[in-house]
Amino acid sequence: MKLPSLRSTHHTRFVRGAALADPYHIARPHSVEQIQSEVLRCAEDGERLRVAGGGTAANQLWRTDENLLALDHFRGVESSDLERGRVWVRAGTTLGALAEWLRARGLALPVDGWPAAATVGGAVSVGAHGSGPAQHNLSACVSAVGLTTADGVFRRICAEENAELFDAARLSLGALGVVSHVELSCELAKPLRVRQFKSALEDTLARLPELRAKARHLSFEWFPGTGATRVQVALPAQDQPPRAAALGAQGREWLMRNAGHWLLARASQRLPRVAGSAQRLAMQALPETDRIDLAPEPTVPPLLRQSELLEYQLAVGDLPEALAQLERLLNLLGARGYAAVQVGFVAADEVWLSPAYRRDSAFIRLKRFRGAPMPAVTRAFADVLDRYDARPHWGSRHGKEGGDLAALYPRWRDFLALRARLDPRGVFLNDYLGRLFGVSLP
Repeated sequence: MKLPSLRSTHHTRFVRGAALADPYHIARPHSVEQIQSEVLRCAEDGERLRVAGGGTAANQLWRTDENLLALDHFRGVESSDLERGRVWVRAGTTLGALAEWLRARGLALPVDGWPAAATVGGAVSVGAHGSGPAQHNLSACVSAVGLTTADGVFRRICAEENAELFDAARLSLGALGVVSHVELSCELAKPLRVRQFKSALEDTLARLPELRAKARHLSFEWFPGTGATRVQVALPAQDQPPRAAALGAQGREWLMRNAGHWLLARASQRLPRVAGSAQRLAMQALPETDRIDLAPEPTVPPLLRQSELLEYQLAVGDLPEALAQLERLLNLLGARGYAAVQVGFVAADEVWLSPAYRRDSAFIRLKRFRGAPMPAVTRAFADVLDRYDARPHWGSRHGKEGGDLAALYPRWRDFLALRARLDPRGVFLNDYLGRLFGVSLP
């Protein structure tokens, strides 16, 4: 029998950008036993259960109108092996809180550019990543997972225990069970020299092999219609960072992004003829910086006016041609004034549903501010990247379903078979995942 209505929109802060859900029951467990109890209740009553994400998904991945499990009361580091750089952390812990805990012990997260408010479980479940030629996404840095499956059993999954589940459970979209714990392999916190400089697009592309060979972090923003980029590169440094100076640089960046890009988007929407000039002005206003930071720091400040992102990952060698195609497309559709493109890099891994599965990848993000609709651009953006077998980021909007995804992810059918074995009644599915997996839900 269904529980009485406990309607709440509190969880919407976990599902940034997605259509609002309205679950009739929200559970906030404090222990693994309470998680197991909620899973068994849903399974026995024939109901479905989703775990709230952490602000890392802009689609309907976490949406449910039935049962939502929110892990905001299930946070903290339970154990650690500091010599090996490993921490066993509850999945509701935010990446920002974990980074502070690690920093106090001389360690750092293994990726940069992380969104501080995202939860560890949510970020791992969609393959959140930073940008660096040797950096993996966060899922590939997981050395163990604590998973409660549809039968209510808690399993520790790693290369030594339940090894057949390991590369599926590290990035599972919440479809195999409730990820309550994650063991992350972290690294020593070391100072980095972070430079931001402007460069013509053709010069940036020409220097990529050199920069990729030595950079810890490497990404660039490209402003279509200007032929210009702003490159961010981080290299090992000897000096310790002046903390106030680093925070000051981030503050200036935050102000520029909130004021400049939002005004640009609105002006371009109202006066399309001035879009090109406005874009060039915004590019000129972005600062060039040279500072020392502790690694890794967030590389993209939070936006007051949130933008929506489309992201795909393709083979590094296809990047120059894909960008040339996108430039022609955006110029043709007149999108230069209210769209920006961010480019970065992710190293290959063995995680089944990772967009970087066995492929050193470049990611391309199309960023636009809400309130500046551009459906023709987003469709054409995806069409261009389809030519290069680009894989969508799981937290991004995309139109892919089962047949498309099977062609892009070599272990897709293996994952579906494993999911069906662990959760034959679809307790952990929603309508969105049902469409992705080709599963009919009652």
